[in-house]
Amino acid sequence: MSAASLDVKNVSWQPHRAKPKVTTDDMYNDPLNLGRLFNVEDRATAIIEGYRKKISDFKACLPIGNHPLRGFAYDSGGGTPFISAKYTMPTAFIEETGGK
Repeated sequence: MSAASLDVKNVSWQPHRAKPKVTTDDMYNDPLNLGRLFNVEDRATAIIEGYRKKISDFKACLPIGNHPLRGFAYDSGGGTPFISAKYTMPTAFIEETGGK
């Protein structure tokens, strides 16, 4: 990519032990950057606001109380289920929506 003079960006929320835990806010940086790159910032902002609304609507349906919900990220579809690492976006979504 450097031969083509392109500034290569990594997906910002990829797990990396040197960084602090990710939050759902970290996920929004990528669509915003892509929106700027392709001159569609309005579309990127609308998509992000849609994500935020879905999370907000879900949280509004949660029972009131001090007990965190138990969450489990399973997306492999086969074999033995395993837990997502604490530095990954699935964990951030579980925590953002009141889970543990």
